[in-house]
Amino acid sequence: MRCPACRSELVVVEREGVELDWCPFCRGFWFDVGELEAVQATLGVCFAPLEGEKRQGRRPCPRCDRAMDVVTLPGLPPMEVDTCPQEHGLWLDAGELAALAERGEGTPGNVISFLGEKLRRKP
Repeated sequence: MRCPACRSELVVVEREGVELDWCPFCRGFWFDVGELEAVQATLGVCFAPLEGEKRQGRRPCPRCDRAMDVVTLPGLPPMEVDTCPQEHGLWLDAGELAALAERGEGTPGNVISFLGEKLRRKP
């Protein structure tokens, strides 16, 4: 699969029985349907809901290659995530998974330890 952000090849990473597709170049993550819920269950956290204003974006879904929707999550600052209109999954750029934990009932530190250095933003 190709990264929807930079088109590099995604690498499968596994943590505590959850497999995720990760881009080693832009450091984003692709979550197939059900994988974000699996991370929540594994960590015992509740991420912010992925609901908000939706518009068509430009990034292609790694599964079906259709343009993904951009969902603007409310809050300060607003946050945008990419979701497949065919419900194949969602893309989170580097640092956005920890940001979801901050907005929900989670602890960003737990999320960062779960995924290790791969989740941290580039310096």
